[in-house]
Amino acid sequence: MNPANSQPTSRAPQACYARLYAQVLAAIALGVTLVCFYPQVGESMKLLDDAFIKFVKMVIVPVIFLTIRPASPL
Repeated sequence: MNPANSQPTSRAPQACYARLYAQVLAAIALGVTLVCFYPQVGESMKLLDDAFIKFVKMVIVPVIFLTIRPASPL
């Protein structure tokens, strides 16, 4: 509640495509559909797949370190 006007605040409803889980599910469905109907396109995207996996491996250690380190005592 907002104490200034004593009325409950409400958020405007978001469109389905604005939600992260909807975007992830749509991307998974698109990827599965692409590989099922056009396997040669899926195979040609292997370079993008490898680059993404390497990027995640490179970024995950600093993210974990920067998440845990500030919480630990000196």
